[in-house]
Amino acid sequence: MKRFIVLFVFCLFTATAAFAAVPTLPTISKEQLDNIVKEFSANFTYTNASPPSVFGKKILPWLGFEFGLVAGITKSPELDTIVTTEKIGEIPHVGIFTGFSFPYGLAFETLLIPKTKIKDVNINYTGLAGKWTVTDVFWEWLPIDIAVKSHWAKATVSYGQTINNASTGNVPVNANIELSNAIYGGNASVGYDIAGIGLAEVYAGVGFLMGKGQAKVLASTGTIFAGLGFTGTEQSASSSPSSAQIFGGLQINLFVVNLSAEAMRAFGTNNYTGKFSFDF
Repeated sequence: MKRFIVLFVFCLFTATAAFAAVPTLPTISKEQLDNIVKEFSANFTYTNASPPSVFGKKILPWLGFEFGLVAGITKSPELDTIVTTEKIGEIPHVGIFTGFSFPYGLAFETLLIPKTKIKDVNINYTGLAGKWTVTDVFWEWLPIDIAVKSHWAKATVSYGQTINNASTGNVPVNANIELSNAIYGGNASVGYDIAGIGLAEVYAGVGFLMGKGQAKVLASTGTIFAGLGFTGTEQSASSSPSSAQIFGGLQINLFVVNLSAEAMRAFGTNNYTGKFSFDF
């Protein structure tokens, strides 16, 4: 329990602080762009750190509601090898979660960050998901919960930096870097109620993810896409990675309060997420 609380607090309260580390991207190659997009795709993959069981339905037997805060970090070893002037370490994610559960084990979920400026970073995030808890309809006698989920998310992050390379005539030019990602996929998960009374649920799952990321340089002149694989004139470039996904977590249910921690492996890196929510 102590380790769970430490992980949850770490994910929840370091995510926004991590936005302070704004990467100053040097001239990059196509391979480096692919690695950046992979790590951003892993970070912004939709997750609400929840088990496959049906949530809510504590007031109405046919409708449940859950809302709260989801936050975490994704390790960024590839980004750290590209950005040598500063230590990035991890990419943060945070959002406001809402979910509705309906009869027959069906649920609709959203994860949102309205267009916001945190320190020097502008961020906007929208995530949507549909979940079906199969064991709410079939195989109800099983001691486990089984669910399938499809999801989609889109994130845009932008910040200012100075470009000073051959494309600017080695003259400093103020630019705005915009990184956008769309990630969609599906997964299946299995959960188990440890105590048999709904107090603590462990879960694990597997899935498949597809992402599409684009980086743009918004400036009067100059580019960062002058490395191997680029002509040196582009001011935008994209990459479309795909990846298997494996994840697992623990949720503590304290009447209407939920505390969750989840670890995920996707796109060659690790993602850690915590959730604090209320359900009815």
